[in-house]
Amino acid sequence: MELCFQESDYEEHKWELNTHNIKVLYSIDDYTRIVGGEQQYKKNVLQKDKLNLHQINKMLKDKKYISKELFISIDKVRELRNQQHLATRSQVRNYSKSDLNSTLNTLNELKIFLEEQYAKILSP
Repeated sequence: MELCFQESDYEEHKWELNTHNIKVLYSIDDYTRIVGGEQQYKKNVLQKDKLNLHQINKMLKDKKYISKELFISIDKVRELRNQQHLATRSQVRNYSKSDLNSTLNTLNELKIFLEEQYAKILSP
């Protein structure tokens, strides 16, 4: 199986709430209320050179290039990495030996997958 992406693979679709037309339907308390409004289904075209790890991982899983298990493992690595963003944390997390071993195992799995894909591209 050779990696092949089409232009439509770089599109994301999601519902966006139009915040200008929100109406309060019911107030529960000072902090909670039920609202009604207008949503629009929007298409966002991703720039190939600006994809983040989550987007790449999701695209590979959606096209069935990687297993669900590898997707979950890569996503755990992404979450661990995201926990190190100093701007959003009051203190840096200490990783356990288990976290590090799991990350290294995932990276090794990913390396093997990429080597296999690269070999397929090079073979006639």
